[in-house]
Amino acid sequence: MKSVSQVTALTGISARTLQYYDEIGLLKPSELTAGGYRLYNDEALQKLIQLLSRLEKGEQCMSFKEFDLSEYINALEDFKQNSSDAIVKYWGSVENFDLFVQKIKEDEPEVAKLAIKQFGSVEKYTEAMKYNLEHFSEVMEQQMSGDVKEIGEQSDALYAKLVADRTKDVSSSEVQSIVHEFDDFMHKHASADLVGKGYRNAIIDSYKSDYVKAITDTKYGSGAADYIVKAFQYYVNNSVEFDGGTINDEY
Repeated sequence: MKSVSQVTALTGISARTLQYYDEIGLLKPSELTAGGYRLYNDEALQKLIQLLSRLEKGEQCMSFKEFDLSEYINALEDFKQNSSDAIVKYWGSVENFDLFVQKIKEDEPEVAKLAIKQFGSVEKYTEAMKYNLEHFSEVMEQQMSGDVKEIGEQSDALYAKLVADRTKDVSSSEVQSIVHEFDDFMHKHASADLVGKGYRNAIIDSYKSDYVKAITDTKYGSGAADYIVKAFQYYVNNSVEFDGGTINDEY
């Protein structure tokens, strides 16, 4: 068995790259020590060497079948051909949907990583997404019914308000007051589990992911997701004063 440091010395790749391969399921450690350290046997090392050889020839990790999103992307293209009315209703226009699909293609490695993390494999993720597309109107109506629909619309309105003018400094009182308004809104309308301590950091992490960034930038314009991250990050890192007081750790 070889440790991470031994593998990195032998192959020249970083420990972070090994961790990434582990996270997306591309190369799992052969064993974990009692302290949680990754160990790799000769078979795993050989697999890594073969992988690196393919990368040197210009191939990408995601060209491997188990990480291939082409079936999901094809399903999106079929959906566009058969459901233009639904696309206009929920994406605003066919052009916006095309931008969304293009962003998925550009960020395929990150989307595949999230798919594996959430569903266990790209195949299971694709099956779930295809089902959602085949029953799109039904799924959206269930998600957007009653109070949930109202909360979603108000939340979207606040996000739209926040990113309406991205030339403004995120530290400005005007921008921070919108973040504070969203914060108050969430605590009044969302469940206690959702807005427990640290939920703001969860929002920040969410909008940093390429997948959510693709959806957000398609909906609100390029750079919207990064602007939301910066605005919330400033809000979290600073005790911003408002008429009602300052933010604190109660939420």
